[in-house]
Amino acid sequence: MEDRSFYIKQHLLGCCESPIEEQFIEAWIDLLDLSESSILTTGSNTLAEFTAISKYTPFTLLHNTQIDFVFSQVEIPPFRADFVLGRVALEVISNRLFRLPLVVVECDGHDFHEKTKDQASRDKRRDRKFTIDGFRVIRFTGSEIYRSPFNCAKEVDHLFSSMMDEESNSFIEEYKGKKLRSEILQEASNGPEMAARHDPNQ
Repeated sequence: MEDRSFYIKQHLLGCCESPIEEQFIEAWIDLLDLSESSILTTGSNTLAEFTAISKYTPFTLLHNTQIDFVFSQVEIPPFRADFVLGRVALEVISNRLFRLPLVVVECDGHDFHEKTKDQASRDKRRDRKFTIDGFRVIRFTGSEIYRSPFNCAKEVDHLFSSMMDEESNSFIEEYKGKKLRSEILQEASNGPEMAARHDPNQ
């Protein structure tokens, strides 16, 4: 695992276009190593190739409860995202596989107060475009990454964790609803007096 993550890290570092991107991705890979996640990446930076790979669920999930996809400089026309991260996680209690929403991570070379109006406007257009395309977006300033790249990585991990909780809770509520409907239909087949127990108008 360590050897594989080392080569993945070296590949991703070679794709980075700034020191703050390098610091973030090093911290992200180190964090994934601590969680013993399987990590996948690709040499391509096209959205089509990325989408195809991120939908792939390899057999390593038989041995790991989490797979993370890490892609650098992904073309999302007319823009290019610094990083796009994905996660497939196995919820152990329900034994259900959740493919979480993809996350765009942007590493700003300037702090907000250093940006021109044009730069700030362009960043907002980028964020809107990514959001419309279905991505979650998280943006870090250069000083945030310089100060603590590992804390930035943990913020992204917390975002994935909260999305996992949302997906899991949604599944539980859906399951409860289906179970209740099944019980109502079953009781209805046993007679109208049984179905009346669930009738809110009674």
